[in-house]
Amino acid sequence: MLFRSPGDLSALENPEAVAAIKRSMSSLKQMLCKPCTVCDAKGVIRSAQTISCEILRELIRITGRGPWQSLDVYASSEVIEQLQNEFAAQLADIEVEVSCKVGLYIESSTARDPFKIIPS
Repeated sequence: MLFRSPGDLSALENPEAVAAIKRSMSSLKQMLCKPCTVCDAKGVIRSAQTISCEILRELIRITGRGPWQSLDVYASSEVIEQLQNEFAAQLADIEVEVSCKVGLYIESSTARDPFKIIPS
């Protein structure tokens, strides 16, 4: 045992003693868990509102590239709902400015983060 009492830190003064307490195996968490595929092991995912704003920015960027008849957005149900409720006015503005229909489609097989915009 390196420490005799909770307040005894004398073992830390000896470098060989410190080397003796280093972890030599993987942690239990590393052995029993795997990285999250939804958040890419970051521990966070972006909100539906953040993704909706990113979609609006991408729509504006795409509309400058050419005359499109329609732009189809495929995203999770949560993101599509956010676009229909909270960002309906912005979508309408984009449709009027570029004379292009924006279609919103739920892609149930995706997590919240990825989305696709398909111009036609």
